[in-house]
Amino acid sequence: MDLLRELAVQVEQGTIYDRHLPSIAAAVGEVMRAVHRRGATIQRWPRG
Repeated sequence: MDLLRELAVQVEQGTIYDRHLPSIAAAVGEVMRAVHRRGATIQRWPRG
């Protein structure tokens, strides 16, 4: 989880090259689809 939080911070701060953002977005999308396929029973996504 710390990895994703750190990535979010780096994206917000602009330390990630813009050219990498589409690939990062696609990878995060794959993670979200995997979570949904797994059938996660999350009532509320944590905010942080």
